[in-house]
Amino acid sequence: MRMSLFGFFVATLCSVVPGTASATVTVAPNSSAFQYYGRFDMSNQLQPRCEWTGSHIKVAFTGTSVSATVVSNAKVYLDILVDTAVVRIDSVTGVERSMVCATGLTNTTHQLVLYVRSEDGVLTFKGLTLDNGATVASPGPVPARKIEFIGDSYTVGYANEAGNSGLCAYTWTVARVTDNYRSWAPRAARACNAEYIEVAKSGWGMIRDCWTPATSDSTIGTLYARTLVNSKTPLWDFTSWKPDLVCVGIGTNDFTSCNPSDPSTLGDSVNFVRSYCNFLDTIRGKYSGVKIMLNVPTARPRVANCVRQVVTMECAGGKTDVFYSPWQWDTASNSMCWHPSVVEDSLVGRVMADSINSIMKWGISGAADPVAKTHPASGAHSLAVRRVSGNTFTLEAVDGGALSGPVFAYRTNGERIEPLYEKNMHSGRRVFCFPVKGVVIVAAQSKGKRLLSAPLSVY
Repeated sequence: MRMSLFGFFVATLCSVVPGTASATVTVAPNSSAFQYYGRFDMSNQLQPRCEWTGSHIKVAFTGTSVSATVVSNAKVYLDILVDTAVVRIDSVTGVERSMVCATGLTNTTHQLVLYVRSEDGVLTFKGLTLDNGATVASPGPVPARKIEFIGDSYTVGYANEAGNSGLCAYTWTVARVTDNYRSWAPRAARACNAEYIEVAKSGWGMIRDCWTPATSDSTIGTLYARTLVNSKTPLWDFTSWKPDLVCVGIGTNDFTSCNPSDPSTLGDSVNFVRSYCNFLDTIRGKYSGVKIMLNVPTARPRVANCVRQVVTMECAGGKTDVFYSPWQWDTASNSMCWHPSVVEDSLVGRVMADSINSIMKWGISGAADPVAKTHPASGAHSLAVRRVSGNTFTLEAVDGGALSGPVFAYRTNGERIEPLYEKNMHSGRRVFCFPVKGVVIVAAQSKGKRLLSAPLSVY
């Protein structure tokens, strides 16, 4: 969320060290120039705090350099963006310091973003230090569209930079190789030109998390109301920010154990479905009239089946605000512990952006997420799908390469039935039929790369 600072617009606090060439200007966090995105504890407006992954701070500034005064109760990694490009990754610990964000810039106006890329701690922001005579200003208008993402490690982007081929070999510091900025949910939000909040934590579930017995309170029902992940107070003020769409991606950890000594029984499907339906009512109680998209990784079929039951029960109860949007990634190119890599996140982000657009009727401009579009392995629009007749199509790689492995067709119009279609394609140009109607995107592989088609209407 972009915090309003509760209506207080306190002037920038400046201090200049006289008589030195290195005189600087300090800018306090309560300056109205700052935009706060995510759940921030603003009870002390000179020390705003955040803990949810994806929380970030934006501001425009003049001059050639900028530093941020920060501290954390644990090691937190930040993406530092200047003029929309990630210029460096830095970490914050329990020792307060002035973190150099950028130097040697042209002496003009720039935009700074401090982005919480990983989990693990509470970040406290205490202001900026600029060149002598430099100023700050609003970084521009806030997107009118709003999305809240509720999820687990798939939404966080857990270890998406690790490249461990699915292995859980912890040769990396997980927080260091987790980049939420490049995970699928922020990519989808940027492609939709939407402001977003993430309420996501690795390992959590609807009725249990993957590490603890079913008596644990580390579940969505408990954590959802919190401003900070691991603090029972303060509670989040749901009246301060209302999304147009809530995307819920929960369930994998309810049917997975990360702890071999866990004595609890996994896979209580009846309780899961009942709790899921109750949670959807909680969302409706917080945000009247909101639309809800249930996103499910199809690589977890048991979870997908349970979530389909949720949708069926909601529809039977007369609910028309719930949409089912499963997603698939190429599990052969996993990162760490069977999680998508940043390459797969880019593909999922594009598919989910189309799902969101179909549900919300927003219209996505050609200026989609540049991080997703420019990745060399993304294969965007590199798959040619042409209609032969009716629902029969030909499929071939744009560069003429042979197709290999399974081909997936994703329904992206938010309908409440399973949209995934899979057919093995071993080589060359093939003819096949889509068994579903709607808007679909097709994915395949060629020469070791993931290929993706343009959205295709099938009616």
